Amino acid sequence: MAAGALAIIGLFLFWTEPLFVLALLERITPNIVYRVRTHLPLVALSFDDGPHPTFTPQVLEILERQDAKATFFLIGERVLRHPEIVARIKAGGHEVGNHYVRNASTLGHSDTEFVCNLEQTESPLGGIKGLKFFRPPGGFAWPRQIKLACERGYTCVLGCAYPDDPMRPPVWYIRWLVGKNLAPGAVVILHDDIRDAKRSLRALPHILAAGQKKGLRFVPIGKLMNACRPKNKGRNPPSLGRLQVAGHRITTRATIFGGASSTYHLRPQGTAGAAARRRNHSQSTTSATNAPVESSSES
Repeated sequence: MAAGALAIIGLFLFWTEPLFVLALLERITPNIVYRVRTHLPLVALSFDDGPHPTFTPQVLEILERQDAKATFFLIGERVLRHPEIVARIKAGGHEVGNHYVRNASTLGHSDTEFVCNLEQTESPLGGIKGLKFFRPPGGFAWPRQIKLACERGYTCVLGCAYPDDPMRPPVWYIRWLVGKNLAPGAVVILHDDIRDAKRSLRALPHILAAGQKKGLRFVPIGKLMNACRPKNKGRNPPSLGRLQVAGHRITTRATIFGGASSTYHLRPQGTAGAAARRRNHSQSTTSATNAPVESSSES
């Protein structure tokens, strides 16, 4: 009886993705970004598993019509097969992220294999300018693998609006799940290279229209994070310390453990925000010496 009730609850949470569960995940896995806390009307759109010779160009056409931008998490071996599509993604003002060398779990790989596969994907992408993002295949990786990625300048990103489109749910469900979780700072996950991406393609225009109706603009993950950063006059940028995302510190391009560094909430600029940042800076400077070193967690 109890096992059956737990199974029902688990299925309900899996298919509805309530945001209170997301808050729990953020506490358990502070080195994973699921969303960015901000009041700016921006949403990050992302696509996994490409590039695909048929579906990715169709996604790009839809995004162009709707004046939307996205982050494409690409698989290394597919990048080598379709470099012209990667060039088209970049030319369209979109962003590329690292989705590992092949669409397979990282869990059975040694540290050396993991780093090698990570670098084998980055190399054919022609280098990644600005913030570097990694999304493990299937959303799972060992804590030590997340740490290795962070040490190489990556920010590990999942999302908070994911309709599990590889499982081929109906179009109405994809639209509903993503639409209900669309809010400033949300990160949407869809796929452009799965066995049948037609459902995701049919849902995409409706998702974009729903976001625009809410006054939201779809941007790459990097643009969302950069837009929400405080402007630092005469001080080191947040990328040289710890950037506070979704209420948690995460390691960014230059990883610094310990030492005096400011922590930032991602929020719009303003007098109140500036005062809060000054307080945070003062408090973190005095307490940094005793601050615990943060550990990575798996998704």
